[in-house]
Order: sequence, then structure tokens, then C-alpha cells
Amino acid sequence: MKSIFAVLAALITGFFLLSEAHALPPDLAPPPAAFGDAERDGTLLVTDDVREADFGGGLRLPVRWVYRSNYQGVSFFGWEGFSLTMLEARAVKKTDVLYEATFLCGKVIYFNKKLIGGTWQWKSNDEEWTGVEDGVKFTVTRWDGWQLEYQGGRITKLVTEDNRTLLW
Repeated sequence: MKSIFAVLAALITGFFLLSEAHALPPDLAPPPAAFGDAERDGTLLVTDDVREADFGGGLRLPVRWVYRSNYQGVSFFGWEGFSLTMLEARAVKKTDVLYEATFLCGKVIYFNKKLIGGTWQWKSNDEEWTGVEDGVKFTVTRWDGWQLEYQGGRITKLVTEDNRTLLW
């Protein structure tokens, strides 16, 4: 009889511990190369972690130079092909059904327009992020509250899962 109560107590305790679980923060590792220093399309990808920006309360974001040989834009903080993604994250509408968003960590996430439940929605390829297009604004959100807002193609706002907001 004692063992039944012990098992029941363990199950109840486990239930309450699981109900308090928090979401993992988004992956802020450098963008992965597919073949050495080359991306899947053969372009050169080089990253250099400068440091982490500490915003207090456990919010740390990487300050990282990213060089992509297929990016011909001029960085405000570097040279052609380079970007300081913490300050230059961007979202570009490539076609009517494809957005390319560069996150603060330097990863490029693709959003496709899909028909879901009778409405068109922007979804990342891994289906972890959802996007909303509103004129010149493109906002991406994750199920746990993380949000990135781009206006005119440039990052303007970050909201974390605990509702901390950073504005550019």
C-alpha cells in the first residue's frame, strides 16, 4: 500500500514540475555551414563572434560578424558581404510567397506563404516561427512569445518570452 502512495505522490509531483517547464530560448548559435565554410548553394559563409551583449536578467545576445559571399549589400559597420547581425538583421520579400529573414544571431530563416485552415499564413520552413506581413512591416513570432519586428526590411524590435523589449 505504501508503494502505491509513493508512486501516486511521484506522479503528482512530476505533473506539477512539468507544468512549470519554461520554453527554451531560440537557438542563437552561429549560422551553420553545410560543407566546411560553404552554404548549401556553394557560397562562402564565415562567422566571427565578437562578444555577447548582456542586457541583464539573463538576456544575452551574440554580437557577431557574418560574411556571406552572395550578399552584395554594403554594411553600415563593415564592407560588402559583411553584416553585424545584431544591428543589421533584415527581412527581405524575395517573391510573393517567400520571405528571407536574417535573425540577430546571423541565421537566415525562410518563410513560405501557406494556405492553413482557409487562410494564407507565413510559416518558417521548420514551422517554429509564424510571420505577419503588414505593409512595410514583417513580424515573426514563436509560440512562446519571442517576436522580431522588421520595418522597411530592417530589425526594429525584439520581444522575449518574458516580455522584455529591445528597440532599434
